[in-house]
Amino acid sequence: IDAAFRRTVLFQILVTLGIAVGLMILFGLLTKFLVIRNIKKLSRSTTSFIEKLDADEPLDLISSNVKSRDEIRELSEDFDHLQEHIIHYVNTLEEKQAIEQKNMAELLLAKRIQLESLPKDFFLFKDNEIRSVLKTAKEVGGDFYDYFVIDKNRLGIVIADVSGKGVPAALFMMKAKESIRNALYRRVTIEEAIGMVNTTLSLNNTENYFVTAFIAILDTDTNKLTYVSAGHERPYLVSDNKAKRIECNSNIVLGIAPDFEFEKGELDLKAGDHVLFYTDGLNEAINSNTEEFGYNRIAASLSKKAKDNKEMLSNLMTDFNEFVGSEEQFDDLTLVLLQLKKDTLTLEYKNAKYEDIENATNKCEEYLEGYDIKKVSKIGIIIDEVFNNIISYSGVPNIDIYLKVEKVSEEKISLYFIDKGKHFDPTLTKKRTVQQNLEEGRVGGLGITIVKNLASDIEYLRDNDSNILIISL
Repeated sequence: IDAAFRRTVLFQILVTLGIAVGLMILFGLLTKFLVIRNIKKLSRSTTSFIEKLDADEPLDLISSNVKSRDEIRELSEDFDHLQEHIIHYVNTLEEKQAIEQKNMAELLLAKRIQLESLPKDFFLFKDNEIRSVLKTAKEVGGDFYDYFVIDKNRLGIVIADVSGKGVPAALFMMKAKESIRNALYRRVTIEEAIGMVNTTLSLNNTENYFVTAFIAILDTDTNKLTYVSAGHERPYLVSDNKAKRIECNSNIVLGIAPDFEFEKGELDLKAGDHVLFYTDGLNEAINSNTEEFGYNRIAASLSKKAKDNKEMLSNLMTDFNEFVGSEEQFDDLTLVLLQLKKDTLTLEYKNAKYEDIENATNKCEEYLEGYDIKKVSKIGIIIDEVFNNIISYSGVPNIDIYLKVEKVSEEKISLYFIDKGKHFDPTLTKKRTVQQNLEEGRVGGLGITIVKNLASDIEYLRDNDSNILIISL
């Protein structure tokens, strides 16, 4: 009985274990089919989406197609929603980037239009000198300047600021610039000319752009400056190391009200005077304490003793940069500095010859009578060397040479050599010695070295196909 009972119990235990193992296997199969397979589907769709995102490929919804009705299905649906949000975000971001790139391209084009339309930063007309600076801000503004010869004795000078930014504003700037130039060429008064410009710009101005401008005409025979301000900053007159703002009626800006009658102003200048034209990027520039550069600082900088136009402009830019420091500026800065001719000797040699060197030297010695004899002797050597170089190496069979000698002060004299020979910048020539030439078997280069040793400052400019060499002692 005991043996039969034990066998029955053992059999029941084995059957129970078999059923348990079978249930476990069945549970494992069901889990694999219903859970693990769905998790793998979700994992594959997630991986594929992330790979596309990393590869910067076009995104679309990759559904896991989970069929269950449990939490995994809910997780799958949540991930599908997340994909849709990511796709929308990426597409929106790409659209914004495309718009930003388009805007940047437009700003660069506007900047190019702006800069290519401006004259060079150095201009000389009948010994009256103009130097200019354009310091652009981060965004494209509408500043522009212009100077040009109207006729044999009149010089036109313009500085202006157009409202708005981008290509449309740049095109409006071009229209304003050309309208002003064309009007000043006409035989009418300056106030009539600007009235015509204003009416032209006001017509069909659907975008409501406007221009602040200061327009001036210098009569080089009388040194009279005639001008019209169209809502622009008043220039500074610098005379005898004292700077003050020019008095004038501001009138209205150009482009908003046709048929406006402008009022002009006049100013009698004398030899050596300076006139600074500028845009509000100068006086309204701020530093880290949100202080403006202001009119008083401009006047103080311009009143510093400066030997010439170049140094005065350099002083102003140095003071400006020290004031603003690293503070980012949000407006363009434009400066145009006019210096009236000083006491100047002008010599012109058509088809210059070596024999003309002695004539030029003698004329300069007569003109500089009373100056330090050592300095006058140096000038004779400089004239000899520069004339020789121009005649010998200009590349022109019959070269014309213009020599201007300017008494800048009791201490300083400037020589201007102007010719239309091939482009050559002697300031880039390295100093040489006789020993170097002998060792290298070279000829030439010593004359420029001599000039550099004698001069206190040498500047070279290329303008209107002319070489302009300015040598100061």
